[in-house]
Order: sequence, then structure tokens, then C-alpha cells
Amino acid sequence: MYSSLKILKIIILTIFIIFLSTGCSNSNTPKITATNTVEAYPRPEENNQNQLSDFESGYPISTSQISNENLLPDTISIPTPNDESGVITGQLIKDSDKAPYIAPGLYLGGFLEPNEYMENAPSIYGISPGVDPQAEQGKDVSFVFSDVEPGKYILLIWSPMSILPVKDVETQEEIILIIEAGEEINLGTIYIE
Repeated sequence: MYSSLKILKIIILTIFIIFLSTGCSNSNTPKITATNTVEAYPRPEENNQNQLSDFESGYPISTSQISNENLLPDTISIPTPNDESGVITGQLIKDSDKAPYIAPGLYLGGFLEPNEYMENAPSIYGISPGVDPQAEQGKDVSFVFSDVEPGKYILLIWSPMSILPVKDVETQEEIILIIEAGEEINLGTIYIE
């Protein structure tokens, strides 16, 4: 009827089920009970004079309370390229209302382009914060990438939720740069949708 291999599988499966149902529990494990959060984390009373305003209370901070602009210099200085690296400059403006645009993070990222066998495939790109070149931005909407190693890069906007390629508003092409040592590239004004 049953082969010895099937019987062995049934025995192992039975032992495993018994272990899961009883062997994993430990009667010596202390019970954890929830504490009353009101007592554990007292909040200021509504009439308390020491109560903090929404701005002073700390986290979370809304974007209306603080913006990247408060942390940026008014203008940035453009360094001179050297024999080992280049410099890339430009400005970011919103296309919709022509207002200044301060990117949460502006990077030069690495990418892989599709080859001739993948005509409609998208480019694959990414960044390594702290490794890939990040732009210094000023309140005057200018940006500069200093000490950029020679190579081919894609211009990317980083935010905590995504990484998006910067595209030319007219052509909808991703902005791809090739820079050589000693070269300065001025991208001019880039309009962001």
C-alpha cells in the first residue's frame, strides 16, 4: 500500500505539526500588557500656559512650517573645474507658473540604456546617496555639481518616496550628460513639470 518513503514523509510532517503547535510556545514567556497611553505619555492640558504651539511641538513638521529654502544659501559659488573632474551648473524653474523650484535632492545618477534588442524598454537608473554627485542649490534656484568625475550621468530628482529623471519639457527626453575632466557644462534653465 504505502511505501516506506511515504510513511517516513507522513511521520516527519506529523512531528513538524506537533512542534509548531506545542514546541514553539514557552510557558515561561512573560505576558506583555499594554499600558494606558494617557498615563505613559501625558499631554499638556488645553488651558495649560506651557502648551506648545503646533510649530514648536516638533514632529511632524508640515512643509508650510519649514522648507528647503530656509536651509539654502542665497547664492552659490561656481568652482573652477580641474584636471580630474568637471562642474555642471544650471537653474530649476517650475514650468506651470515659472516659480523657483528647489528639489528635495538633485543628483547625477548612474543608468543603463536599453540596447538595440529592446527598442521600447525604459532606461534603468538609480542613485546612491553619499556616493553619487549631489547638487548644491541656492535660493536663487541655481545649482552646481562640483568635482564630477568624468562619465555619463542622468539628472535625477530624489524625494523620500521616489527618484524621477529630469526631462526636457519640450522633447520629454531624459537629460543625459557626458562630462569630461576639466569641463564645465551650463545646462541653463531647466523647466520642471
